[in-house]
Formats: sequence, C-alpha cells, structure tokens
Amino acid sequence: MPAIIVNGMHRSGTSMVTNILQTLGVYIGDELLLAHPSQPYGHFEDVDFYELNMDILREAGGSWRNPPTERRILAQSEKFSERIIATIEKHRKKLWGWKDPRTCLTIPLYLPYLKDPRFILVYRDPIAIAASLSKRSGTPPDGWVNLIKVYQRAMEIYAIGYPVIRVNYDVLMCEDRAEREVEYLNSFIGGNGDIEIALGNIHFRKNDTES
Repeated sequence: MPAIIVNGMHRSGTSMVTNILQTLGVYIGDELLLAHPSQPYGHFEDVDFYELNMDILREAGGSWRNPPTERRILAQSEKFSERIIATIEKHRKKLWGWKDPRTCLTIPLYLPYLKDPRFILVYRDPIAIAASLSKRSGTPPDGWVNLIKVYQRAMEIYAIGYPVIRVNYDVLMCEDRAEREVEYLNSFIGGNGDIEIALGNIHFRKNDTES
C-alpha cells in the first residue's frame, strides 16, 4: 500500500499533478478543499491533512509563510502522533496519497507511520512561483524568493532514502511533452490509469491558477 506524497512549493503546480494522480487511480480523500478564484480547478487537498498541517505549524510557532525551525516542528511529534496515525489510517487504501504544500515542512512527523512512502516532488520556475504568489497576495515578488528555497530544500532533504521522482510544471504544460510525463507518473505509482483521460485534466493554457 504505497503512500504517494506530492510535495512542492505553493503555486508550483502540485494541484495539477494531484489531479492527474487522482485520475490515474490514486485515492486522495473524499473531503477536499473547495475551488477558489485563485484555484478555479480545485486544490485537490484533503481537509484532514490540510488542517493537521496547519495545526502542527501553528503549535510550532509559525505558519506556511513563516516556517518554524525544524527543531520546533520535530518537537511536536509526541503531541500530534495519535492524530497523525488516525489520519493516515482513515485514508490508507491500496493506492493512496495526499497533497498539501505544508507537508514539505511537516513530513518528518508522518514518516514513522507510513508504509512504503513515495515522493513526487513538483518544481516550477521560481520566478513564476514568486510572480504568482505576488499577484495573489499583493506583495513584491522578491519577498518570496527565500521562502521558495526553504520549501524546496526541505522537500529534497526529507525524500532522501525513499523512492522519488521530480516533475516540472512547465514540462507538463507543453502539449508535446505532457504525455511522456503522465506516463512517467503512472509508472512510478504502479498504476494502470488511463493516460488520455489524465491528459484531459491538464489545462494547457499557461496561467497563474495552478498551485
């Protein structure tokens, strides 16, 4: 029962990747965050994992925009262990997983309780990420550069030693290259999904609506 964890910075394309994975047969939850004007196609984030990650970061003295130190996050291990176990058991299926960019920071608390975790790390041009975050928040794009580095460093470090692939949002947005990337994802998860249906969930017009 592999657990597929989709990690990537906010606005990097993780929603689109998770949408594809759901189409390919990965169970990502029954109660997902609703669509939003900044994310009209949906977040594809399970409410339980979203709220759990929010609470972990809050208790550690930070938030997604102001990440706590690794030490302070790890210090929450005992406090959240039962809730983490319950959340994992509630969602565990033959082929399952979740996506929430905050998991880049909180994943070390989950790893002791996961069977066969596999990581899909999603990348996008940092300049495009910063521009998208700037547009959504009304803040200068330069202010997001360091935060992007924090997330990308964390998601790489915590994936060490586990099966991992890296997916580039900009490649997925190219019609002549997307099919190969979707086949790559399908092979990695060991699925038998319909590639054509999955490709139909990619909105090839490049814009700032993916996160």
